[in-house]
Amino acid sequence: MMLARAIKEDEAASAYGAKPRWNEADILHFAFRIDNYEHLAVAYGGRCAQAVSAELLRILKAEFAGDGIILSDGRDHLDAIVWDCEGVGGPDFRKRSVGRVQALCQALALTTAARAGEPIHASLSFAWTLLPSADHWPEQVVARDGPTAMMLSAVPFSGRPWSRNAEWGAAYREEMGQAAEMLGAIARDGPILAWQPIRNAARHDVVLYREGLVRAKNGKGRYCDPAVHVAIMERLGLVRAFDQRMVEAVLDELERQPAVALGVNVSAHSAVDDIWWRRAVERLRGRPDVARRLIVEITETAELRPITEASAFVVRMQALGCRVALDDFGVGRLSVRDVAMLAPDIIKVDASFLRRAMASDKDAAVFRHLVGLADNMAAQVIVEGVQTRTDSRFASDAGVVWQQGYLLGEPSIGRCWDGRPCTDERACGLSATSPWSAPHLNRSLPTPAGSARS
Repeated sequence: MMLARAIKEDEAASAYGAKPRWNEADILHFAFRIDNYEHLAVAYGGRCAQAVSAELLRILKAEFAGDGIILSDGRDHLDAIVWDCEGVGGPDFRKRSVGRVQALCQALALTTAARAGEPIHASLSFAWTLLPSADHWPEQVVARDGPTAMMLSAVPFSGRPWSRNAEWGAAYREEMGQAAEMLGAIARDGPILAWQPIRNAARHDVVLYREGLVRAKNGKGRYCDPAVHVAIMERLGLVRAFDQRMVEAVLDELERQPAVALGVNVSAHSAVDDIWWRRAVERLRGRPDVARRLIVEITETAELRPITEASAFVVRMQALGCRVALDDFGVGRLSVRDVAMLAPDIIKVDASFLRRAMASDKDAAVFRHLVGLADNMAAQVIVEGVQTRTDSRFASDAGVVWQQGYLLGEPSIGRCWDGRPCTDERACGLSATSPWSAPHLNRSLPTPAGSARS
């Protein structure tokens, strides 16, 4: 019995000195799954997938040396039996351990591993349970039908399925290389966020919040296209770890800047109240002043999990004091009924409707209808893509108070709200015609304490 043998070896080891033994402390069981193990085996070969598994085993053993036992099936499943060597005890031990494992899984997913000269990222899922007895517990607890393993089996892989088709393998390797460009840049330089304001159309000095848009340079010094790379990470199953890194960056900014409201984009795959949000939830619970100034924007580039799960996520964020915005309204995958069930605080009407509305009376009527529909389902409505004064007047005539677009402020790497000059993204290498840049608004405007309903 592998587990019994591992425990006996641990009890006999002298390296742990006076630390509590496994049967004298609270014990947690973590089950890990390499979600893209078969993907890697098909695209890069079985030895490559096994090497990724072996590397994860090595890292887990190093992370929990002295206070845990690590087991592996040699393929896609690993287990960690972790005990409370420092005597922290109870909820504090569990909270610290789960946060430690989440940080590790996030870091591993965002770290590039080179195999045969090609970049690879492992997509990881995990689950945990408190083991039932401090004296003894059955070997079956780490079996595939054990309680933790059953919880893990209920966690779906958010990426696309694998196929043995040769074209699929080539496409997978190509997309993995593209994802590695952005993830490698973030690992190297940290998240770089450009902030774009959402302003009151009648009073440009009134800002609802500033949306954080990720920026990353590849190895050639060129900016990655966020829309393309995030969609790729969704397909590869890497976007959960990426989203949490962005959430952390925005929370850091909010903690440093007490008078600003900021928005962070998360994929529809991340709109679920699960273990990946645990660390962020703990931070928000401890800082209600930060939670009140955080807007979580759900981007519908991928399909949401069951609407009941997404709705529970929205309720959790709102209970913490955050606001939730639904992006891409009108072109996303949600029905009107689903949007009403989500009950977001903010709805952002996709820019394409404003562009079309300027072309024909029929499309103008559609735009006005969509704005009215959004206004009945959310406290604030934002229209995106406002590039000219004509755009702004048309949106205002339709009843839209809050507007976002190049006319009202380009995405700026500089923090305009703290008195520092904003950085024109064209000076950072972005094309003036790129959708990620715009004419600069040459003044710094304050953020209001409150806002009016649109």
